[in-house]
Amino acid sequence: MSTHIYRVFMRASRIAPPLVFVACSSGKGSSGERESSMGTRLAAPQLNTVSLSAPAATSAQVSLVTSPNADCSLHPEGVTDPAQKLIVYADDDGVVTFLAATGPAVTRRLSLDCQQTDGNTITYSIDLGLVSTFQPTNLPSPKNIRPALTGDPTSYAQGDLIRAGYGVRPDPVRAPSLYAAWLDSAAKPAKRLVERPRRYGPPNDIGNSIWGGPALTATTAPYVIVAANFSAPSAISFGNTQGSIWGGLGGAGNFLGNGDNTIIQCGIEFDSVQFAVTTYAWKEYFANNTVACQGGSSCLVPLRYQANDSIRSESWVCDNQGNATMSGQFGCFWLVNASSNPTQVLSCVLPNDPNCASIPQPAGTSYMGLTANYIIEKHPAALFSDYTSASMLVGAIDPNGGVRDFSTESSVTFDLTNLNGDLLETSNITGSESLQFNWKNVQ
Repeated sequence: MSTHIYRVFMRASRIAPPLVFVACSSGKGSSGERESSMGTRLAAPQLNTVSLSAPAATSAQVSLVTSPNADCSLHPEGVTDPAQKLIVYADDDGVVTFLAATGPAVTRRLSLDCQQTDGNTITYSIDLGLVSTFQPTNLPSPKNIRPALTGDPTSYAQGDLIRAGYGVRPDPVRAPSLYAAWLDSAAKPAKRLVERPRRYGPPNDIGNSIWGGPALTATTAPYVIVAANFSAPSAISFGNTQGSIWGGLGGAGNFLGNGDNTIIQCGIEFDSVQFAVTTYAWKEYFANNTVACQGGSSCLVPLRYQANDSIRSESWVCDNQGNATMSGQFGCFWLVNASSNPTQVLSCVLPNDPNCASIPQPAGTSYMGLTANYIIEKHPAALFSDYTSASMLVGAIDPNGGVRDFSTESSVTFDLTNLNGDLLETSNITGSESLQFNWKNVQ
C-alpha cells in the first residue's frame, strides 16, 4: 500500500529557505509527510541528478597532484570574487579531482590555490585547452587498498565482513538482487577513502528543502539497515548549486505523527559553479535539528564519480563493533563507487577508525527506525530541466540478511508541486526493490 504526499514549492529570497509545506494525499492509505528537516542536511551542500535549464556545457575530469589532504580553491585565472570560487579537497594520496566545463564558451584558464598542511599555499595553473590537462601521467599509485573478497562470500561472519570494509552482506537467497550488487563491489580491490571532518559550503549556501522520494514505513518491526544502489547523475549541472542522493533510516515524525525525528543517512553530492563541479560522499546522524559527526559537523569525503557510475550505499544502527542491532548506540555507513578505477570504498563502522569513524548517537535522543528513505535533493535557487533518473535498487536489510521492500511494506512517496499545482518532482515505484526519480523544470 502506497500513499503519495504532495509538497508545495514557492520560490523566495536566497537569504531564507524558500518553501511552504502543504500536505495532502492521494492513493490508498492514510496521509502523512516527513518534516522539512528529514534528510535535509541543513545548509549543507547536496546533490541531484538533473541538469540546468540553460544549455549545459560538456564536462571532462581533471586530476592533479598536490600534497595529501590539502584544502584547495578553484577559480578562473586572475579572478578573486569569492562567488567564483569552488572548494576542492585533495585526498590522502594528494590527488585533487574535479569535473571541468569544456567547450568554446567556457572559461579556459583556471587557477587552483592549495593550502598545504604546513600552512603554505601553492598555486597551480590549469589550461583546459590542452589535451594533457585531461590525461595526467604523474598520479601516484593509490594507497590504503582493501583487498578483493576471496573464497565463499557466505563463509565469513557478518561482523568480520563489516569491520574489514565490505559492508553488510545481504542474504543471497532472501535478497538475491541486493546480494549480487553487494558481491560485485566486494569482489574488487578498493581504495579506502578518508573523511574530512568539516562543514563547508559555497558562499551562497543556504538550507535546502527541495527533496522527494519514497519511504518504507514499518508496520511490524523497526528498520535497522537501509541499502540504496543507483547510478551517479548523468547530467551534472554547471551553476552555483548543489544536490544530493541518499538512503537513510528514520525521520518523518512531524508529518507521520510517529515521533521519529532521528535519521541515520549517507549518500553522494555535488557542488558546482559555472566552470566546474566537485563531487563527494557524506554521512550524518541527524537528531534534534542538529547534524552529528566528528567535530560536530557534516563529514565529507572526496569521492570521484562520473555520469552513470554505479554507487552502492548502506546505513545502519550499530554497536561499537559495527554490528547491526536495534539497541546500537552508533550510526554506521558504507558507500562504494564500483565503477571508478580503482573502486573506492567508504567504510565507517568503528568509533575510533582514523579513516572514517562511526557516529555516536546524539545525547538525549533515541533511535526509532520507523522509515527507510530514498531521497533526491537539490538547491532551492537552481532551475532544472526535465530529467528521469536511472532505476534505483533499494531495500531495508534485516540483521539476518533478509530484505523488506515495497512488496512487503507500506510506503509513502513525497512529490513536489508549485503553487499552480504543476507537478515538479515525482518518484515512481517500479518494482518490489526498484524506483525511479523524475524531476520537472522548476518555475
